[in-house]
Amino acid sequence: MTKAIPDAVAHLMEHKDVQAKIGLGNAYFKQSGRPVILFAAGTGFGYIKSIITHLQELDYQKDVYLYWGVRCAEDFYEYDQLCAWAQENTQVNFIPVVKEDNESWEGRTGSLVDNILYDFDDFSEFDIYLAGRFDLMPSTRAAFIDKGACLEHMYSDAFDYI
Repeated sequence: MTKAIPDAVAHLMEHKDVQAKIGLGNAYFKQSGRPVILFAAGTGFGYIKSIITHLQELDYQKDVYLYWGVRCAEDFYEYDQLCAWAQENTQVNFIPVVKEDNESWEGRTGSLVDNILYDFDDFSEFDIYLAGRFDLMPSTRAAFIDKGACLEHMYSDAFDYI
């Protein structure tokens, strides 16, 4: 056991009050009534998954476009559940994208950003939630704004750092 653990316990026993700083991002789901684009690049899916769960609890009735990009198809660890959600809800569109094309994958391939840009001419009516590597976010944000996205309707914790 490290020295820090007994010190922390001793502090709690003596002071009883603890100050903690928790996540302070503003990229949580906002119930605006607008259609939604969920952009999950790789491990960014964890954050997007929490929004999906919330949308399911709300029985959200606006269009939802979930784009999840991974390096290889084997990285889709919730693929079957997302396909089922999309089949059960006509307003939900699940668009999985694999970066590295291979013979076993029959779906979309290439850049996640390019796939989304191909599908939409205008992002002005959408709330867009983005999660993935922070270095991907500046160029993605700029590309979406070029196609009409409003910065006020784009949400990513990365935006606080870029």
